[in-house]
Amino acid sequence: MFDINYIYYLSISIVAIVVIYYYVETLNIRKKLSKTESPVTGCEIAREILDDHDKSKIFVLENKSLITNYYDISKNTVRLSSKVFNGKDYASVAHSIYIANHSNLSGLNKKMFKLLELLRPLLFLFTYIGYIYLLISIFALSFSDVFLSLGILEMVFLIYLFFTFLENDSVKETYHDIEQLRYIPKEVQEDMKSYVNCLKYRNLISIVEIIPETYSCILKKER
Repeated sequence: MFDINYIYYLSISIVAIVVIYYYVETLNIRKKLSKTESPVTGCEIAREILDDHDKSKIFVLENKSLITNYYDISKNTVRLSSKVFNGKDYASVAHSIYIANHSNLSGLNKKMFKLLELLRPLLFLFTYIGYIYLLISIFALSFSDVFLSLGILEMVFLIYLFFTFLENDSVKETYHDIEQLRYIPKEVQEDMKSYVNCLKYRNLISIVEIIPETYSCILKKER
């Protein structure tokens, strides 16, 4: 006989392992790529890729809010974090190419991408609620509420996981662009591809990444 609680705890454990794995993997590859200086910034390479794809009417802007590094389909704008926008390293280059290639979505993928962009602020809100509820539950020593809060985070995970298929075309196009750019050393290309493969799961990673990003924003405001 199946124990529903066992299945629930197992699913939460799997979600935690997957998210933390891709988060750590992304950090490690980003750290490695950041050590090598590139001849262009994230902003410059995004502009170059868009122009090459006849997307000269799409803007590339620096975005200082929590929700960064995405293609704003409603405003026809590639929004990059300050770190990626001004970054002159191959991690920023790979990230910028990847985000710029989201402008090539069409058909059903484009419609689903619009839906995801509408849901994104709401999913961020639920992520915050999940973490706040988790902290309150831990301090109150209420283990039933702990698992309920983790359930909220798991729900966000599953919604993001559903939309992961949207990233496949952008990953392939980014691989191609990386191979075509002559100023990217061959030995760096494979690391860039590995980084892009991790970025495919960037929405899942954001569930964990939202914590240090929020802390960083608070520090900047205090300064």
